[in-house]
Amino acid sequence: MLDQEKVLTKPGYECYVLGGTNFRFIRMRSFQGGAYSDDEWKTWRYISMNISPFLSADFEASSQIFELGDGALVASFRGHLNQAELDSEIT
Repeated sequence: MLDQEKVLTKPGYECYVLGGTNFRFIRMRSFQGGAYSDDEWKTWRYISMNISPFLSADFEASSQIFELGDGALVASFRGHLNQAELDSEIT
């Protein structure tokens, strides 16, 4: 789940783009969870995910997920380590 707050930008603001969508995120918080089935989709198990040290994470739906030898699941995502990165729109 992604909880985010955005504000509109106005002409003269450094991120303003003429004809663009013109908003920026000022707060973003992620609650990550996953689900898996080990019996061919008959039952599902839900698990929480630890995204530390990131402040937020946005997992790509088309990302390949694979399992390491120790059972850890790996997927690609974009995220922000701190509020300054979120404010500057670095991903």
